[in-house]
Amino acid sequence: MNANERLEQLERKVLELEQQMEKLRQDAGNRSGQEQERKQRETPAPYRVKDQEEPVRQGGTPHPGTARPPRPQHPAVDWEHVLAKIWLPRIFMLVLMAGMVWSFKAAVDSGLLNEPVRCLLGFAAGTFLLFWGIREQEKHRELLAQVLMGGAVGLYMLTAYAAANWYQLIPESAAFGFTVVLVVASLWLSYNYKLQGIAVIASAAGVMAPFLVRSAEPAAVFFTIYESLLYVTFLVYAIRFGFTKLFYVSFLLLHAAFAIFVLKEGHSGVLVWGVLVQHAVIAGAFFIGRLPKPQLKAFLASFALAALWSGFSLGDAGFELLMLVFTLVYASVSIVMIKRSRRQNLPYSITLGCYALLLFLFSAVHAEGALPGLLLAEGFIGYMLGQKIRSRFQKVNSLIIYALGIISSVPILIEGMERILSWNSAIWIILLSTAYGMYFLLRNQPEEAWKASGGRTILVMLSVVVLLFLTDVSNILASGFPAGIQHLSVSAVWAAYAVAVILTGMRNKHKNLRILGIALLLLTLMKVVFWDLPAVSVFVRAILFLGLGGLGVLLSRLWYREDKTSSI
Repeated sequence: MNANERLEQLERKVLELEQQMEKLRQDAGNRSGQEQERKQRETPAPYRVKDQEEPVRQGGTPHPGTARPPRPQHPAVDWEHVLAKIWLPRIFMLVLMAGMVWSFKAAVDSGLLNEPVRCLLGFAAGTFLLFWGIREQEKHRELLAQVLMGGAVGLYMLTAYAAANWYQLIPESAAFGFTVVLVVASLWLSYNYKLQGIAVIASAAGVMAPFLVRSAEPAAVFFTIYESLLYVTFLVYAIRFGFTKLFYVSFLLLHAAFAIFVLKEGHSGVLVWGVLVQHAVIAGAFFIGRLPKPQLKAFLASFALAALWSGFSLGDAGFELLMLVFTLVYASVSIVMIKRSRRQNLPYSITLGCYALLLFLFSAVHAEGALPGLLLAEGFIGYMLGQKIRSRFQKVNSLIIYALGIISSVPILIEGMERILSWNSAIWIILLSTAYGMYFLLRNQPEEAWKASGGRTILVMLSVVVLLFLTDVSNILASGFPAGIQHLSVSAVWAAYAVAVILTGMRNKHKNLRILGIALLLLTLMKVVFWDLPAVSVFVRAILFLGLGGLGVLLSRLWYREDKTSSI
C-alpha cells in the first residue's frame, strides 16, 4: 500500500467519524429536549423555571404561566455576633458608668471624697477608658473600641459640667473651651480610626457645650453662630466619609439645641438664620451632586423646618419674601440641572420650588377667589412638569397642591353664581380647563398606563364637574323665568350634554365615553322623575318625557347604525 492509498483511507475514516459525531449530537439534543418537556409536564405550573423568554402582555405584565425571578436570598442574621460584639459592650458600658456614679455617691456620702478628688477621678476614669479603647482598636476590635472611646468622651464631658456648674471649681468658660477641645480630639479619633460612633458622640457633646455657660443675658447671636459652624463642620465630615448616622444625628441635634434654647431663654428671631444656614448647606451639597440619595429626605425635611421656623420668627412680609426667594432659587436650580442633563434629582428641586410658591400664595394672596384659582393652576403646571420628566414623585406632590386648590374652591362654588362674570365663574373655568388638561395628558398614554393612572376615575370626575358647571350657568340664565321653565332648562342642558358625550365617543371610537354618556342620560331621566315631576305642570311634564323618550330612541338607533357600518 503506497502513501496515496493510505492518505485516502485516513480521509475516509475521518469523514466517517465526523458523521458519527454529528449523529450522536443530534441524538443527545433530542433526548435532552424530550427530558425537558417531560419535566415541565410533571412540574406544576407555578413552580416551573423557564429558560426562554415568555411572551409578555402589553404594559409589562407576564402571562400567568410565566415564572417570576427568584427573590434574592438575604444572609441569615448571626445573633451571636449581634448580641456579643455589638449590644453586649454597649449595655454593660452603661452598667459600668452607672456603677461608677453610685460608687461616687457612696464615697461622697461617707465623706471619703471631696469635690476636687471627685473631678480628678472622673478625668482619670475617662483617660483609662480612652487608652483602653485605643488599645482594643489596634487589635481590630472596632465595636468594643468604639464603645470604650465613646464612654470616655461622655465621662469627660460630664466631669467638666460637674466641675463648672455643680462644684464651681473651674470657670464656665473654661469648661466650654475644654468641651470644644474634646470635640476636636473626638473628631481626630474618628478620622484616624474611621469610627462613626465617636463622631456622633462628639457632635452631641459639641451641641450641648454652650449650655455649660450660664449667663443673665444669653447671647443668642453667639449661640446661633457657634451651632451653625459646628453643624456645617459635621455635615461636611459626614458627607466626606459617608457617615449616614452622623448626617442625620447632627441634622436633628441642631434643631434640638435651638428648641432647648427657646424653652430656657425664650424665642429669638436670630435662631432662624441658623436653620436657614443648615438648609443652604444641604441645598449646596444637593446642587453640586454630593448629597447621596438616602439623604434627600433630610433635604426635604430641612426645607419644611426652615419654613416652619421662618413662619414663627419672621413677619408676614419677611416670610413671603423668603418663600419667593426659595421659589426663584429652586426654579433656577431646576433650569441649570436640565441644561446640564442632571435629571436624576430634578424632581426634588421642582417639588421644593412648587411648595415654596404654595406657601407664598397662602401668605400673600387675600383676594376672594384668587387663591383657589392660583392653586389649581400651580398644581396643573406642576403635574405637567412631572409628566414631562416622568417623575411619579413630582406628579404626586403636584396633585396634593391641586387637591388643596379644589378644597379651597368648594366653599366658593357651593354659594353658586350670582352673575356670569364673577370669581365663581372664573374658578369654574380654571377647574374645567385644568381637569381637562390632566385628562388629555393621561389619555395620550398607552391603555395600560391609562388604567393604572386612574383614567376612568378622572373621566367620571371631569364629567361631574362639567355637569355642575352647566347646572350653575343654566340656573343663572333662567333665573328670571318661572320654576317650571327653570327645571325644564336644566334638564334640557343635561340631556344635551349627555348627547354631546355620546356623539364624541362614537366619533373617536371611545367606548368609555359612550358608556359615560349613557350614564349621564339615565341620570337626567332620574332627575326628571324624582326632582322635576313634583314641581312642574302637566304641560312641562309632557315636553320633558316626549323629549327624553325621543332622544333615547334616536340614540339607540345610532348604535344599530354603528353596528351595521362596522359589519360592512
